[in-house]
Amino acid sequence: MVRHIPDEIVHEILSPALSVPDEAFSAASTGSPFRSSLDLSSSTILLVSKSWLRVATPLLYSVVIIRSKGQAQALDDTLRSNLNLGKFIKKLRVEGGYAMSMHKILQTAKNLTDILLCLDIDVGDTTSGLCRGLPLISPVRVILAYEHHVTRTAARHLLEALVEIIPKWKKLVVFEMPHREWGWDCNTVARALKSAPNLQSLVISRNEKDLIRRGVVPDYIKDVARNPSLQEIRPKARSRTVLNPEFLQAVQSDARLRKLFDLDHWDIRTKNPVIYPPQLAADPGLAEKIWDRVLCLLYRDELCSNDPPPEEDDDEYVYDLATRRLNPLFVCKQFLRLATPYFYERMNIHSSERMGALARRLKDHPVLGSRVRHISLFYSTDQNTDNLGDLLFGVPGLVSFTSVMFVLPWEIFDGLSRQCGASLHMFRGPVAVGRKPNDPAVFSRFSQLRCLEWNSKMIFKTPSKSAASEALDTLTDLIITEAHASFFTVLSRMRLPSLRSLTVAVPKPVDSQAFFQKHGGKIEELTVKQTPFILEVINGCPSTKVLTIDLVHRRDLKKAPKLDKIFEQCERHALVGRIIFRPLWSGTDTYDVQLGNFISMFDRIRTKMFPAVREIQHREFDWSNPDAKYSWCAEDYEKQGIKLVDQPGARWRPRRHFVVRKVDK
Repeated sequence: MVRHIPDEIVHEILSPALSVPDEAFSAASTGSPFRSSLDLSSSTILLVSKSWLRVATPLLYSVVIIRSKGQAQALDDTLRSNLNLGKFIKKLRVEGGYAMSMHKILQTAKNLTDILLCLDIDVGDTTSGLCRGLPLISPVRVILAYEHHVTRTAARHLLEALVEIIPKWKKLVVFEMPHREWGWDCNTVARALKSAPNLQSLVISRNEKDLIRRGVVPDYIKDVARNPSLQEIRPKARSRTVLNPEFLQAVQSDARLRKLFDLDHWDIRTKNPVIYPPQLAADPGLAEKIWDRVLCLLYRDELCSNDPPPEEDDDEYVYDLATRRLNPLFVCKQFLRLATPYFYERMNIHSSERMGALARRLKDHPVLGSRVRHISLFYSTDQNTDNLGDLLFGVPGLVSFTSVMFVLPWEIFDGLSRQCGASLHMFRGPVAVGRKPNDPAVFSRFSQLRCLEWNSKMIFKTPSKSAASEALDTLTDLIITEAHASFFTVLSRMRLPSLRSLTVAVPKPVDSQAFFQKHGGKIEELTVKQTPFILEVINGCPSTKVLTIDLVHRRDLKKAPKLDKIFEQCERHALVGRIIFRPLWSGTDTYDVQLGNFISMFDRIRTKMFPAVREIQHREFDWSNPDAKYSWCAEDYEKQGIKLVDQPGARWRPRRHFVVRKVDK
């Protein structure tokens, strides 16, 4: 048995676990690529053995990512206690200012080659340490990352210090920066880069499309081009935008710019020739099967499932299949024949004109109507609803119908149940209120319906024997956005044996006691809006396992019950294991206030009223930020076995606390 593994082999084993891809290190896009890095810290590898500690330490410190003041202070303290660790730092990514801690870090990192500086400095943060430390290093590559124009004082001080030191960095070869249409930041940096003694590459890390879509070359590009040592100006990634002809002409008319711009990096119109295998040419049947399968996957791809309205002024050469669903039909006759059935499976309709054209098309070609499975309406109600009726008459195999703004007349909804009730799995959309009570027998025709979103104050006939108890037997998900009390009465007379998920967003209390008495015990996943109706809904579903609360906007908060009051008045729910707070609006501080009150209250009632809760999710839990506001309560809840989860679904990971012990020799 081998008791000792050579350090070289240990190095090869640990390198993949401790390495940071350069693509992630140098990313200058919106949001840090390390925001969701909540896995077990890579530094735990150092605790395995002395051999691993010896080999892993240089690997761990070779790429350093600093995302908070606490991390900067911890690294500062570590380097002060062991100056030798600084020599291992090769790449340093600084996502803030972090005060004077950065001065000692830069002072110790003698072998630093790559540094990323972020100019999006938080309020209250300072860059004094960075400004004092920049003259102490001599990097080969500098990456400047920022999303907004430089306006804050700390960021301006850092940029001024950077501009002052750039001409003195003799090893600087590559400089990466985003393109800006206006502002003094690009021009200021460009004047410094013009004097960089050995600069070879200027890399546009962001907004390169905006650069080449304009008809002129920006002045800051011309300034940098005057640097005699510069060899190229290129985008960070190959551009996916066609060059503006005027920009192309401006580059080609200048000998210096023509030499610096490699158009192969900027213009995507140069494509590799398609290689057609000779086997396919020899076997047309095989080619037919292959292309049919390719087109099937293309149109059933998730991108194609949500076709947004095309933009009128969209001049980009985009590969997004969701906005190019028609393109395959125009490739050749074979593609037209093979792709047409798949194209008609999902119809996203954005205007009444398109509705009429589609209805006429299906009327002339009934075979195409039999292929339609999904219809989504993305426009509001108009005067003419005949086209919709004609359309639904020609799609006997419809599986899902979704209307975002189009309010369906009762006659259309009734016709939908007659024409497509045997095949429809999902219905979502508003239904107009009729002049008189309507017959609930319409629901008996939806024999396969699994998801129903009801958004109407339609009054139904009650009592009514026409709505059989077996109606909606396959329904699993029920979403009630708006409803009359008679709708709940109709549902209470059905069996609904498959119902498991309920969403209620009714703004005002409605007489629904009979419904919850009969079906409330079946609900395992409950979503309810923060309205005066919320308490009745929650208490009416005692078997809930996952409780989601949709929080209202602050303008509606005066009429809505507070979170802490809601849970204080709830009945005991012994099965609720997960609570989700889902803000439907962004940019308000009301959610934060409500969350603070809820946390203070919930700790008192949890054991008695919600003993099974193991997870609480809220947008304000931002665990991608090491200085997260609610980390203190996350630690406390962790000890009680409750995970606090942020909006992307990442759970809080407790920070390790190292205790340094003196070991006797």
